[in-house]
Amino acid sequence: MRFKVALVLLLMILSTTISTANPGGKGDDIRSRDCAGSCHASSSSNGISDAELDIQYPEQVYAGLLMEIETWVSFVEVSSNNMVGLALLVNEEGAKDLP
Repeated sequence: MRFKVALVLLLMILSTTISTANPGGKGDDIRSRDCAGSCHASSSSNGISDAELDIQYPEQVYAGLLMEIETWVSFVEVSSNNMVGLALLVNEEGAKDLP
């Protein structure tokens, strides 16, 4: 019985890596934070908007340390179900993951 339980647990652990998302895009090493660049903010899905985005960040930023970024969005046109999405990417190309 213990062997069966151990086998089931091992199979569950091994199967999780097969179904995980690819947060860095398709094969490159540019990380756009979780799955924003590789799923929801691909450069092929960008559009023109009248929204205004104000981003404030610290005057000094040090490599390897956390930083706080504050964003304010105004004049946003929402979709028919009153939803809007915003993703802060590392560059203009998202994660370079065009389909």
